[in-house]
Amino acid sequence: MARVHIEVNAEGDARFVTLFVEDDGCGMTAAARRKPGRLGLSGMRSRCEALGGSLRITASATGGTAVRARFPLTASHAAVSPIRPARFALNS
Repeated sequence: MARVHIEVNAEGDARFVTLFVEDDGCGMTAAARRKPGRLGLSGMRSRCEALGGSLRITASATGGTAVRARFPLTASHAAVSPIRPARFALNS
């Protein structure tokens, strides 16, 4: 089984918080990225938009998938509950 490397970064400025997730896996076709209900992507996009943000899914430079979620800072005040730190392991 091939290993997939995942990189997660976050940035912020005076107006926005942006989360970047990128992997070097097999990637997705453009049609798969647009298909409703595919891999939960439409749900992710809906959640981002509900907070006034956006979700962009593209091919990564390594052939995998790159996801960018961007939210206005005011979205953090609209959340029902605070974001809690979580520990998790990624196995591939």
